[in-house]
Amino acid sequence: MISDLLTDIGVRIEDQGGEDITEIIDEAAGYVQDSAGQRLERARAALIALGTP
Repeated sequence: MISDLLTDIGVRIEDQGGEDITEIIDEAAGYVQDSAGQRLERARAALIALGTP
């Protein structure tokens, strides 16, 4: 959700001519998505280790 919000902000800034800023915001959105994905995977692995399906 936060990643999508950042992407939307980047699109709006790009529409106003801020391509350089948009690139930085897109990188931030990717980082948020990757970081959250890694944490969710660790949580899933921990649940499996506990024997919870």
